[in-house]
Formats: sequence, C-alpha cells, structure tokens
Amino acid sequence: MPRFLGIIFHVICLEIVIAQRMVCRIEPKVEIKTRMVNPSSKDGINNSHQLSAESGGLRCLKSVHGTYLRAYDNEWKVDMTSGPAKESEKWYVEDWHGKVVFKAIYSPGRFLRAHPDGRVDLVDRPISWETWIPFKNNDGSWSFLSVHGQWLSAHEDGSVSTVEDCDADEHFWLEWWK
Repeated sequence: MPRFLGIIFHVICLEIVIAQRMVCRIEPKVEIKTRMVNPSSKDGINNSHQLSAESGGLRCLKSVHGTYLRAYDNEWKVDMTSGPAKESEKWYVEDWHGKVVFKAIYSPGRFLRAHPDGRVDLVDRPISWETWIPFKNNDGSWSFLSVHGQWLSAHEDGSVSTVEDCDADEHFWLEWWK
C-alpha cells in the first residue's frame, strides 16, 4: 500500500507542476501554438485519447527541423537524424490510460525515457518515467510533456532533451511508416 500512495503523490505533484507552469507563463518568448489543457481534465483526457485514435500505432516522429527521432541499436541513446526515415526511426506509439509511451522498433523492447535533468534516453522497462502526456498543437503537430513537467525537444544540432517551454523545437509530426 505505501508504494501505491507514493505513486499517487508523484502524480499529484506532477499535476501541480503542470498547473504552475501554465499559470506562471505571463509573456512567452514566442507565440505558443500548443493548446494547454489540464491533463486530468475532460479535455486533457480527450486530447490523450485523440492521440491514440488518430496517431497511435506505427509512427516516425518528425521535428520542425525535418529530422527524425532515432533509437540506436545495441545502445541506450537517441538523437535526431536527417533524410528519409529508416528502420531506426520507427516507433510504436502506445496508449497508457491517457498517456503514451514510445517503443523503439529498431532496438526491440526499449522505450523513450526522460530524466529530471533534461536528458532523454532508452530503457528496457516502461514505468512512469517513460510516459508522456500528448498535446495536439494548432499546426497539426504534437508536443509531449514528460512526467517531470518538461517537453520533449529536438534541437537543430541533432540532440534530444526535455525543456521547460513548449516552442517550435517541441513540435513533432507523427508520420505513418512507409
């Protein structure tokens, strides 16, 4: 029972962090195109289920830079790569009760994970750190909020991290496998 209470506490703390970030955002650096909703609200749940209905399944994550999220085989790291999507850029987007996990296809059994310090890598077992809250943007892309209250971000130099603000680098288009 204590482990269950710890999980509930973690979820409540995450929702508080998300709410604080939404309220404290007075003057953003650039226009935010992300539709901010409370993940536990009816709109938040519908938004997450919309991802499952519209975009779940076999996908490639394409950044605003035209690069694709890549999982390394026999390694535990990810980055962004240019060119047409190859096997290492294919992911299975799976619904986890209103959140999603990204399962690497090229590195079987590995999942995208966010760390509290902003690092992003792969792990072999999905737990809470591997879940992401999906948000549909006005431009048709998606943004993904980690359990730490930070957004999945693809940088122009090819690196991947999580960041506090949701701007253009945090928009991803989910393409079907070809």
